[in-house]
Amino acid sequence: MSSMILPRHFLANLMKKSFSHILFLIIFLFGYNYCFGEDVSSFNLIGLRIGLWGMSSADIESRIPEYQASSKTVSPYGEVFFTYGLKNGFLGELSLGSCDRGETRFELGNDYYWESVVIYPISLGGYFYPLSHKPQTPWQPYLDLGVSYVVGSKSLDYGSVYPGYRYFFEGYVKTRAAFGVFAGTGLDFNLSKYLILNFDAKYRWVKFGEEVGGIKDYSGYQLTLGFAYVLGINR
Repeated sequence: MSSMILPRHFLANLMKKSFSHILFLIIFLFGYNYCFGEDVSSFNLIGLRIGLWGMSSADIESRIPEYQASSKTVSPYGEVFFTYGLKNGFLGELSLGSCDRGETRFELGNDYYWESVVIYPISLGGYFYPLSHKPQTPWQPYLDLGVSYVVGSKSLDYGSVYPGYRYFFEGYVKTRAAFGVFAGTGLDFNLSKYLILNFDAKYRWVKFGEEVGGIKDYSGYQLTLGFAYVLGINR
């Protein structure tokens, strides 16, 4: 038993060290000849973020009194974003996101059905960079606040199970929409003159009027890592 456990621990530690080394190498290669930072709040950017959306109320919710459905609490999330640099340390952003919650299965007697759910937030936010007056540092922390129009799409399939038989029926696709707000913080790092590394953490408040995949409240945290390309600078 120990002979099998040790290699696994060794491999896990090796992967962690390799990831940190790769990240350090990226920062070094792109940043070694770029000693001074820029005012990120003056940049026009296009970028991509990927990470996780943790839904604090999505553990277990009753949908019909006869049964309950267990839902995923953490799902993969990604978004494309566009920013426009403003003056005095402020920046505006438009983002188009997607969160795939996967499948949630419901059972009631011999009948069962499952829903595949994808959440699409379209967000408009404002960012404040308190250190924008000190562009000599490549690290630029920020605070952000914004609103979202969130669309939830669910694809439902259903069937029945009897001794020796299994029936399957194709279902339908429905969408729900809701407005939400978010607030958070993050950090931008100038890798080079045209490339920005971004760490972002925010909390979203989103609640649908009707259930989407067995739940209504999709409020929760988001943690993402992203890269952005500098399209231009507004002076």
